[in-house]
Amino acid sequence: MSQRHSSNHKPRRALISQVFALTLIFFLLPSQQLNAAASEASLSQQRTLFQTAHDALKNGRQEQFNRLSQQLRDYPLYPYLEYWQITQDITKSDSSVINGFLSRYSETPLASRLRNRWLEQLLKQEQWSQFIAFYTPDYDVGLQCSYRYSLYKTDNKQAAFKGLDELWLTADALPHDCDPLILVWRDAGLLDQTLAWKRLILLMQGGKVYEARALEPNLNSEQQRWAALWHEVHLHPQTMLANQQLKENSPINRMILAHGMQRLTRLNPQMAAETWRKLIVDYSFNKDDYDRVETDLALTLARAGDPNAMHWLTNLSSADNPAVREWRVLTAINQGKWSDALSWL
Repeated sequence: MSQRHSSNHKPRRALISQVFALTLIFFLLPSQQLNAAASEASLSQQRTLFQTAHDALKNGRQEQFNRLSQQLRDYPLYPYLEYWQITQDITKSDSSVINGFLSRYSETPLASRLRNRWLEQLLKQEQWSQFIAFYTPDYDVGLQCSYRYSLYKTDNKQAAFKGLDELWLTADALPHDCDPLILVWRDAGLLDQTLAWKRLILLMQGGKVYEARALEPNLNSEQQRWAALWHEVHLHPQTMLANQQLKENSPINRMILAHGMQRLTRLNPQMAAETWRKLIVDYSFNKDDYDRVETDLALTLARAGDPNAMHWLTNLSSADNPAVREWRVLTAINQGKWSDALSWL
């Protein structure tokens, strides 16, 4: 009897469970929708408050800003309010405020932004020890120089100058923040004529002629003569074949002539092609310079639609150069050589 009673109630319990589950869904779904709507309304209100707080800060309404910012502490963009407040007049800030911000928001882009602003301020105030304390390794060359200069100003000259030649030997112009460091490095006798000449070569090859000329006072008389000749070829590459100082097949002459070829190719590619045919007979250019000049010349002639462009493009060894492959195909098409175009694909 008890068995039949138990079995009769099983379907009833299952039915009750299903009804209960459906009832929960019926009541919870509208509740979740209402919560989402309320959350969106709250976020919209916070956006408005955030903009109002920002405007209050910009217009000097400090009390209103303080009151509104307190209401926005859980708003995702709240750190920006703190950042704007600090940087509005960073001269009135101090290390504890900066450290607090950097600690709270270390994982945000605002941390590095504020750190750099603070480092700039410390540099203006010549707070060398504080600069060292707040500095973290950075790709910014100007900051690297300022960090090294701060080490120098705190009597850590060995660390300030260690590896400085690696920073110096670049084809890029150094920022003005590096000027004080380079001056004391030179005055310490560590920026010698060899380093000055190596940098001049990099600058000239990188097209930084103005920066290269500024180095000439640091060179010896022979280096100054070569620098002046290089500058002359840069300005007037069409005259280099007639220049008696460039007649010798020497490494420095080949370097200057390769530079002159790149300049002449830009100014007059047809003249450059004729000049290059003569130069390669008398000068043993290294492979890098040879390939660079030939590639530059071939591509320039192709872009200009010169009828001899395909000859130069075909003779290039740089088959893996995408620009060369592209212009081989385009030039063949332009000249109606369809089978050649297909072969270059």
